[in-house]
Amino acid sequence: MRIYKKGWLMIACIALFFTGLSGCAAGRINYKAREPVSKAASKEKTVMLYGVYREDLSFRVIAVNDDEGVRVVIMNDIGVKLQDMKLIKNGGTDIYFIIGFMPKNTIEEFERIFRQYFIDKTETNAKTINNRLYFYENGEPVLWINKL
Repeated sequence: MRIYKKGWLMIACIALFFTGLSGCAAGRINYKAREPVSKAASKEKTVMLYGVYREDLSFRVIAVNDDEGVRVVIMNDIGVKLQDMKLIKNGGTDIYFIIGFMPKNTIEEFERIFRQYFIDKTETNAKTINNRLYFYENGEPVLWINKL
């Protein structure tokens, strides 16, 4: 019985170590942000998008602009929330929600692409083809979006 308890204790310690380590490596993305109290959004400040990520993940986006930045909620086709983040104009990103199985590199790609699109308005490595905006990485399309 003692071996069983020590094994669980060791697993818990390892999990806490890696959780803390991943938090340190996050940098400018705050993964533990508390979701703000929602404000009534006007239609002029709300943008809806439809797109595909890496040719196999169809998604929808509702983005709301405010004085601090842009809140971006990414959902799949049936409305399940995948990621909820706030892109802050003066730098940094607060992550309010991430679905459990979303890899960290996907979270960071969404953050980088939507920061270019909504905040920086530069859209480097992007091209418009047939009313779709394609974002490229290393010459390959990563994501395309369309306004609804």
